[in-house]
Amino acid sequence: MSLSVFLLVLVSAFLHLAWNTCVKQAGDKVSFAWLTSLVGTTVLLPVFLGCRLGAAGVPGVPVWALAALSGLFEALFVVFLFGAYDRTDLSVA
Repeated sequence: MSLSVFLLVLVSAFLHLAWNTCVKQAGDKVSFAWLTSLVGTTVLLPVFLGCRLGAAGVPGVPVWALAALSGLFEALFVVFLFGAYDRTDLSVA
């Protein structure tokens, strides 16, 4: 395994640790889920649009529809995940 791959795995592990610690300390986990999704979208959408608009072509309607559908499913996943965290201990969920 190369050093860069090892460092990416290590950074990912620490980010998951930080994420789960924040979830554990959040009072209302579903509201926390929506807030983190909103912040993530607000921060990353301009970056995505900047990269796409600088590319060879702008994606068509089917690509945007699939991206929106993917975002919806991701948001639902996070809400259900935090709902599970709210009902049981983090180590079990």
